[in-house]
Amino acid sequence: MFNPHKNTFRLGLATLAVLLLNGTAAAQEVRKWTDDTGGFSVDAKFVSEKDGTVTVKTADGEQLEIPVAKLSKADQDYVKGLAANPFRKKSTNPFQPSMKTPAAPKSVSFDWSRVEALGMPLADTEWTFQPDASQFTTTPKKITLPGKTDFFEKATGFVGNSVAGCVAAGYRVGRPGNRDPKAAVRLVLADVNTGRVTGSAELESTTLVPLAIHDDGQQIIVRNDEELEIWTLSGKKLEKTTAFDPYPDSKDKIVWSRFLNDGQFATWNGNGKLAVWQFDSLTPIYKINTGNAGSPDLSGNRKYIVFVTGSEIGILDTEKKEITASISTPGKLNWPTVKFSPSGDKLACAAHMTLLTWDLTTGELQRKTQSPYGVIMNGRITFPHDNFLLLGGSTLIELNNQLNIWKYSGMGTTVAMGEYTAILINQNPEGAVLIGEVPHPPVFDALEKALNQPDLFVFRKGVDVRLDVSGIPANKRSDVQKILTDKLNGMNCSINPAAKTSLVARITGPKSATRSYRSSGDHKVTVYTTALEVIYDGDVAWHKKAARISPSY
Repeated sequence: MFNPHKNTFRLGLATLAVLLLNGTAAAQEVRKWTDDTGGFSVDAKFVSEKDGTVTVKTADGEQLEIPVAKLSKADQDYVKGLAANPFRKKSTNPFQPSMKTPAAPKSVSFDWSRVEALGMPLADTEWTFQPDASQFTTTPKKITLPGKTDFFEKATGFVGNSVAGCVAAGYRVGRPGNRDPKAAVRLVLADVNTGRVTGSAELESTTLVPLAIHDDGQQIIVRNDEELEIWTLSGKKLEKTTAFDPYPDSKDKIVWSRFLNDGQFATWNGNGKLAVWQFDSLTPIYKINTGNAGSPDLSGNRKYIVFVTGSEIGILDTEKKEITASISTPGKLNWPTVKFSPSGDKLACAAHMTLLTWDLTTGELQRKTQSPYGVIMNGRITFPHDNFLLLGGSTLIELNNQLNIWKYSGMGTTVAMGEYTAILINQNPEGAVLIGEVPHPPVFDALEKALNQPDLFVFRKGVDVRLDVSGIPANKRSDVQKILTDKLNGMNCSINPAAKTSLVARITGPKSATRSYRSSGDHKVTVYTTALEVIYDGDVAWHKKAARISPSY
């Protein structure tokens, strides 16, 4: 007998079963997930949503997590639709994997011969480069880091990301006389907005050097020997999720890396191989052979990379994928390091004992000087303010007047983050990251006071000068005296034996030394040292030295 209520019930069950199957199919379908910027996407299946975080699974089995708030509007609506389904399938397997278990390291291969190579253009006669300022809008806080694990522990690297508002530091215990390449290493990630450590890792390895922080503040590119690794924040722990060797056919180490815009990152190794990569696929997009001259730098807006070839400086526009500007340097630069100013209007280059600055609005060289007061920079140069350079991690130079205006003590590695400078402190048992403005207010007070002193510049046009060439060998003395006298006359300086300011020239030596040449090997040579000093009231105000293989001046 036909029972309409019974069949209605059966129909309801059938309809419900179809809905459940459709709901399950929707949760299991592979779809493209996109973040709220539109710059990152992944093809994956929905796994779960908990505490505002979505877990998805890619085709290769890797599970990824992303906050719902960082998904696109369409993906957020999709997740809300799944959450509204009261019959969502729930796994009964208590050992169901999630992102808390790191994925197996990816195996990535590269064919560099197929990667597009960009060439250096000729130096433009008409300068068209337009710099752009960096951005960092938050007010950072001091970060207290975990203390030293060992007296011999030293920092191996320190990087920051202004977009993510994060810094990362690497450490290694290097005991004197210990030949074991493996040692205790650790990695620390911290948030400058909250002043808190967000994640850390400790292990035994050869080295662990943080090179770049992703904009999500959760992924770090790290160098471990020749390999590059990606470490990902999972809870309070940093875990290795990817490992790959960019140059498997050589022992080239990546020594510099930065994240760019549009989901890309750049790397540079000591042999001068600069490359730009797509981060999600770890695919090199294009490359530039800069030579092994010196480390590059990224502009504050992350659009431009500046690099040195030795006799030229190139500026790469990463958005246009072309070298848009080049500058011929005044001679070959030895071990150069280049830095953008915070505004992007200026460029500084420290090359051993030589300091150069350019105005990037015109492309003109503003000045070339010897490192003021004999500061040996050794590649340590920070551009924290358009009018100030920090040399060697301690000496603050005011650029307009070349004044050694302030000496900082106890500073470790420094990283420019827009208008702020992050300083890693690792000399005390307790670690810390100090973030603030460099120069700080007392520097400007000291500068104003110095500029109001009438005798600030002891050697300048029109002053009386005592000339001392007694340190020059007799057979060269008259020639040196004539050269220096002509220079002083050109500055309207009068030679006065009673003057407070002295110009002292000397040649010392000879000394025996060995010089190595690629074409002919080692040779014994005789070396002389030439020196020129400005002495004011008995104190050395400026000096310059050079080694020569002949007693010439």
